[in-house]
Amino acid sequence: MAPDLDPTALRQAISAWGFAETDLPPRRGDDLVADGPKAQRQASAVMLVLLEHEDGLRLVLTQRAPHLPKHPGQISFPGGRAEPEDIDLLDTARRETAEEIGLDLVRSDVIAALPRYATRTGFDIAPFVAIAPPPPSWTPQVSEVAAVFEEPLDSFLRSERWRRDGAMFGGRPLRYWWAMDLGERYLWGATAAILHSFAETLSVALDRPFSDHEAGSARGSAP
Repeated sequence: MAPDLDPTALRQAISAWGFAETDLPPRRGDDLVADGPKAQRQASAVMLVLLEHEDGLRLVLTQRAPHLPKHPGQISFPGGRAEPEDIDLLDTARRETAEEIGLDLVRSDVIAALPRYATRTGFDIAPFVAIAPPPPSWTPQVSEVAAVFEEPLDSFLRSERWRRDGAMFGGRPLRYWWAMDLGERYLWGATAAILHSFAETLSVALDRPFSDHEAGSARGSAP
């Protein structure tokens, strides 16, 4: 394990970001301009959970159930839309994490908030970062989660693993997004964009090299 990836060093670096981003409008997203300055989006929150294993920190990800109407089978963070009973967006992320993967996080486990992200599908996502010990087992919510898996944090801090993919949707202009192969799984979309931004920001905080890695001559705004 690299010295700067020690959980204590990481906790200190990430905690310094604080929680101010939670109260700010989205600074990142698929298209922040198209919806106008007062866009109506569904408030939601996700949790980037870093587990403290003996061989280093691992990030928890889920694979969405194939029957879901939106984003079936895609890789995501545990999380979901805010409900009236939630105290705040951090409470939303904690509740959804417990419901989707059976991991109960106390508020002190959560150490920072990341910039909110606006999606093309009308969601305003507030991402949070937590560091916690690994649970004995996972209990995924079978109605929404097909699998829960972990990936070494260091994998996402290596810029050469990231690439830019692109495609046309419904005859619209070519779109590009950040992507990464995780074995046979394909990481892309809002989850990849949030994770790429997190990895880049963390690398700067740790004084680690990290430069935008583009596939071929692909150019375009990240989703």
